[in-house]
Amino acid sequence: MEVYVASLIDALRKLDVECMVAVPSTDGEAATSVYRGVKVVYYPGPVRSSPSESILASVNADAFREMLASERPDVYHQHDWSLNCGLTHLQASRQLGIPSIITIHLPKLVCRMRTMMYQGRSQCDGEVIEERCAQCFLITKGIPSALARSISKIPTGVACKLVHLTGIGSLFSGRGAAKRFADGLSSVADAADRIITVSQWLEKALLINGIPASKLSLIRSGVDPEVLPISTANGPNGLLRVGFLGRWNPAKGLHVLISALQRLPSTMYTLRVLATGNDPESAAYRRYIERMVSKQPQFQLFADQPRSAVREFFQNIDVLAVPSQWLETGPLVVLEAHACKIPVVGSNLGGISEMVRDQIDGLLVPHGNIEAWKAALRRLADDSLLLQQLRQNIPAVRTMRDTAGDMLALYRKLLCERSISAA
Repeated sequence: MEVYVASLIDALRKLDVECMVAVPSTDGEAATSVYRGVKVVYYPGPVRSSPSESILASVNADAFREMLASERPDVYHQHDWSLNCGLTHLQASRQLGIPSIITIHLPKLVCRMRTMMYQGRSQCDGEVIEERCAQCFLITKGIPSALARSISKIPTGVACKLVHLTGIGSLFSGRGAAKRFADGLSSVADAADRIITVSQWLEKALLINGIPASKLSLIRSGVDPEVLPISTANGPNGLLRVGFLGRWNPAKGLHVLISALQRLPSTMYTLRVLATGNDPESAAYRRYIERMVSKQPQFQLFADQPRSAVREFFQNIDVLAVPSQWLETGPLVVLEAHACKIPVVGSNLGGISEMVRDQIDGLLVPHGNIEAWKAALRRLADDSLLLQQLRQNIPAVRTMRDTAGDMLALYRKLLCERSISAA
């Protein structure tokens, strides 16, 4: 999200759009600074919460509203969904008569588990149904399916009273949380002038939950316009050079990719990992991965490198693997790989499946099937002509310049509509 926003601002400024960034402060104090020539305003925060609490709570309302009233932007464009940047902030913009937009970068607006994976196994359509969502929550948390089904059938009113039981209360929170998510979606539709989705599956999920089509705009992400194709050649002796670019997080599926590669001869491939993340969960997952590949030189791990390391990363791989175990919205790594003419082997889920054309410019693989990943990677290692064909079929890539143009057109449209309604 941070990379997206920074790139979008750069592109908008080239279209003569003045931009300012507002973010919650880490010390609870208001402040201002300048980053790459852009004014950054910090409003009081942060507030920690559970995902379900971030839907309807009113937090930082007065301080944020005062900041917005002082800056008085023509348009307010929100890119997060949390207590520190959520419904309160959209409502503050509406109360001040400022056109408001929210771009949805992650499924957490719709899905309590934040993955859009039904029971952790298959792609969900996103419809918020209390009993189904409660059952999914319980099974994903390891509750036996029969017990999960029984608990999920408890009426919402009764379940809401049981959530206060010591030790087991969270087991009864599913239906109430699902209702809050449904209410939250409705509230966002009321507060925002437009909801921008960056993938088709998320647009469909919002529609199926009753969000009016007139409120939605599908504006896909783009890469930095300066990203140019690079020359690549297969590694020595036909060695397949696989790359992984992303976060240290189980949802990104690096463990699945490594498990698949470890079933191939070690002389057939190398895996270059460029990953980031410093929170405790990321650190724990990184240690787990390091143990998986210990004393296996074909695995090369690079952590927390500068953004400039990405181009060198693409120069040293033949194929990018995106083994996500959840629904990505519009993964920038796929766009960046395609901009560099690198084919992608990706999970057949969500935004990845919208961007990779199977057997044409990449390969789509069942997300958690280690044998299928092994077969796909072996196929590329054995068939250099296929790899070359996939590379040649990669089309021109959408850039952030294109995205910024679409955004500017939407900003102007909203300002025009607001002007007409005020006349």
